[in-house]
Amino acid sequence: MSVSTAGKPPDTATEGEQLPTKQPTQQSISATQEAEDAEKRRRRSYRWKVVFGLLLPSFLVAVDTTIVAPALPTIASAFSMFNQDIVSTWLATYHTQTSSAVS
Repeated sequence: MSVSTAGKPPDTATEGEQLPTKQPTQQSISATQEAEDAEKRRRRSYRWKVVFGLLLPSFLVAVDTTIVAPALPTIASAFSMFNQDIVSTWLATYHTQTSSAVS
């Protein structure tokens, strides 16, 4: 007695039959490896962007402070009608507050 397989889908088995197991091919393994490598590259890229985004503002604040600190006496001398020490103190305070607010 023969069993007709014309009406059944190719991925189902009849009584007593076993479906053949699909062994991973070299092509599917390399595709999986490529997908994993792409995910690792994406994560690494994201990580570097975050690190750069955190370090750049800190570097710019350090450079700004390095430039402004020596210039404070010159800036204070522009306000010659005021006491230079008081103006210098206020300028330093304002600069520190604004740089803290920005970063």
